[in-house]
Amino acid sequence: MNLVRMQALAALGTLILLGVAAVGPASAVTPAWLRWGDCPSGQAPYVRMFACDTNEGFHRITIGMTATPDLVNVKGVYLYLIVRNDSGPLPEWWRLDPAGCRAGALQASIGLDDPPYEDGLCFNVWQGGDTLETYAFYNSVSDYLLIEAFVKPVAPVTFQNGRSYALAEVRIPNDGTTGPSACGGCQTDIVVMLATAGFETLGGWVNLGTWQELAWQDYIIVAEPTGAAGAPADSLTRSPGPAPR
Repeated sequence: MNLVRMQALAALGTLILLGVAAVGPASAVTPAWLRWGDCPSGQAPYVRMFACDTNEGFHRITIGMTATPDLVNVKGVYLYLIVRNDSGPLPEWWRLDPAGCRAGALQASIGLDDPPYEDGLCFNVWQGGDTLETYAFYNSVSDYLLIEAFVKPVAPVTFQNGRSYALAEVRIPNDGTTGPSACGGCQTDIVVMLATAGFETLGGWVNLGTWQELAWQDYIIVAEPTGAAGAPADSLTRSPGPAPR
């Protein structure tokens, strides 16, 4: 583990240990965002319902940002997501860590052109040869799953100020959803929070997160089909006020 990644994890751990309340969506505070399967320009939903009736396919979480002027000569991008259940224990279905019920199921991609992302409204800066590493950790004390995605470009890249970029896509497969070896809790209400988006540049560290403001950046929701009177996911909105803890 390199020094920058250690520093990012340490700062993130400090925020979590403080028991900080989330204040999402924080689009007025930070340019980083989460959506289900597309960029905000595509009106991608914040809320998605899982049918939980198949072991095929996956659910796409898009992580991105609107670039700031200091994202020049970026040589590493560090993205951290927190998955938690505010009304009970984290379900086994979301235990994607090495010791969990669905160990090894987590997927991710920086090939953000299948399907295309909004016909150029949300750009992909990555080129052939760039690499992506993903990790999943379960915190048994605080009962949350931490997903880390680390993008390493083959050469430093510069983001154009004010342009919207898709940085990575985390994929939650349906493996282990049905059948005799199924992991329980697929339909449980879940909150996925973007804890931070950190950028290692040739000139130092740039953080698009809000550690100083003690706030989460943005969040999306998995809702029970019965929890919203059967409303389709695209018609749902997040409750006003603070996001779950």
